[in-house]
Amino acid sequence: LWVGLLLLLLSVLSIYLLMQLIYRIVGGRRSLVSWLGTRKTRNAQRLSTRGLISFTEGNWQTARRQLLRGAQHNEAPLLNYLLAARASAQLHDTEKVQEYLHTAGEVEPGAAVAVAVVLAELKLQAGENQQAVTALAQAAGNASRHPYVLSILRQAYEGLNDWDRVLELLPQLQKHKQLTHEDFEQLQR
Repeated sequence: LWVGLLLLLLSVLSIYLLMQLIYRIVGGRRSLVSWLGTRKTRNAQRLSTRGLISFTEGNWQTARRQLLRGAQHNEAPLLNYLLAARASAQLHDTEKVQEYLHTAGEVEPGAAVAVAVVLAELKLQAGENQQAVTALAQAAGNASRHPYVLSILRQAYEGLNDWDRVLELLPQLQKHKQLTHEDFEQLQR
């Protein structure tokens, strides 16, 4: 009888400990799964930081690779994809530019203006002024809410020699202090 009770007590205790072990591994704040998740997030942040450093240093290939790997488990991957698109533009890889900008728009639908601004800047750098205007016109319906969009539009219109459009933008550019007084007067003339 005593041996049977002791075996029953040991089996109940071992089942309890086994259940606790399973709970620690699968659930709870301090679980193994949670630890692995935070480890991936920290690794993504570290890769994103390295990618930003490489981007700033001009190591475009390395920056793109690190930024994309960092975007996988990042809580806010928008910046990673926008910078990867810029790095791809520096590498003259237009397909990847479009792919990363499209992905950036998908991961953060509220950032359509930011994606359009990056695309417009890249188009301006390439001398494609009309495509820059088109990119901004599609995403930024109300450009007066985005002062930097006004500045990019001004540059694109100047590149197209569309001085009537530049004149239309001047009051808003001055209102948002996107031009110095001398630049404003020179453009107005």
